[in-house]
Order: sequence, then C-alpha cells, then structure tokens
Amino acid sequence: MARVARQIMQHCMVWSPGETLFDIVNHWSTLSSKGVSLGAVGGSAHLRVDLAHAGLGEGTLAHQCDGESLISLGSARLAHPLRHRTEVADDQLLLRASLGTVADYRVGGKTHWHFRHPEVTVSALPRGAVVDVGVSAEAPVLTVSLALRPQALVEHHQIAPDELPGPLRTLVEGSVTSPELLVSLPIGADVAALVRDLAHSRLTGSLWRAQLQARAAELLVLVVANWRERLGNDSWPGARPRDAELLAAARRVLGERFANP
Repeated sequence: MARVARQIMQHCMVWSPGETLFDIVNHWSTLSSKGVSLGAVGGSAHLRVDLAHAGLGEGTLAHQCDGESLISLGSARLAHPLRHRTEVADDQLLLRASLGTVADYRVGGKTHWHFRHPEVTVSALPRGAVVDVGVSAEAPVLTVSLALRPQALVEHHQIAPDELPGPLRTLVEGSVTSPELLVSLPIGADVAALVRDLAHSRLTGSLWRAQLQARAAELLVLVVANWRERLGNDSWPGARPRDAELLAAARRVLGERFANP
C-alpha cells in the first residue's frame, strides 16, 4: 500500500483530487488492513473498500482519481459513521448525486451543508479550505460524486462556456471566494438510473474503472443540462437569462435560510 500511495503522490497530486485520495488512503489505513485494494496505473489511481471484508459494514466504497477529477461511488451500509478530513489544494467543484446518503460537510470547523434527501447538488470550495466529510450509518449509502476544477469543465470536458449555467460560467472565468452550495436539483429518472447502474455493475477491474470514468462524465453533462433547463423554467416573459439566474440564486438562498435559520 505504501508503494501505491507514493504513486498517488507522484501522478495524481496535480491538484486536490490526488491529495484528497491520499488523505482517504491514510484514513482507511487507520481503520482496517483488510478489504482495501489500492492501485495506480499511469496517471490515475484507485481505491476500493470491501466493507464486509474490512469488518466495517456491507457493500463497497470506491474512489478513482486522475489529474483532473476525483470520482467516488458509495453503495453500502456502514456499521459505524465515517469521517475524514482533507485540505482543498485548488478551487474545486463538488457534484453529488445521492439516492439517500446522510452526510455533512464542515468547512473550517463550521457545518456548511447537511445532505439527507435524494438530490443532486453542486457546491464550490475555495483553495485552502479544510473540509471534514462525515457519513452517517443511519441510512444506506448510495451516492456518486465528482470533484474537479471549475476550468476542467471547458479544458477537459470541452463544454462550451456559453452552454454552462451562469453560476458555473462565472467560476470558470474567475475563482471561488467562499464555500457555496450553488444548486440543489431533484433526482431525475436519468440520474437515478445512472447511479444504480454503477452501484450494480457486473464489470470488474479496469473495465469497471473505465465505466466509472465514463458514467461520471455523463453525470456531469446531465447535471449541466438539467441545471440550464431549471434556469430556463425559472424565467418569466421578457426576462433576460441573467435575471433568471439571479431569481434562481435568490430562491436557493431563501431556501437555505429557512432550512437553517
């Protein structure tokens, strides 16, 4: 495990996904020496935890990183709550598609987000933020998440800037200044099917890792498209796109204040 951990540092720590995976590896090494498989191929690295073998529950937790993204899949029931800490080495977008995981994110010692219901969320974290991620054992874990630099939307995934929702386009062209929940969307049938397909995939090894990479990219595109559609539906006759974006942002802020007065 130590050899592969060094490979993670050499090949994946281009920005925070590699550092985050390295932190996760260190976390798991303190919990169990069983049921943990770790590997590195070229510029990517992966970690997969068989919770039953590790004596920590049932199902699987998996993480895969390259120079552009960290993809995580949880399909499990935990015997005990889990928490790990990482420092964000660069501005980061966090996309989560969850069918029921109960989790919280603390940034700088303050709880910023509670996730309890099936939803798709996109959050932004600034460079240097110290993030504690906690996952509860009170509900099954069924989540796919993707962490990436905002600029990777254009540079790596080749999405045209004018096809991005306004809040994402702003981050691509600028920087993240503070932790922010950018949007919360209901789980659509297409996203729910994608999460379940990955959780119940019959593929193994490198074929499964290739599938995870491809479906994570598909998830990103679906979320961008659904977000754009929502902004369009929030508009009113004669309104400019920027007006619709501001209205959506105002609704999000009000919703968060009512949820966390």
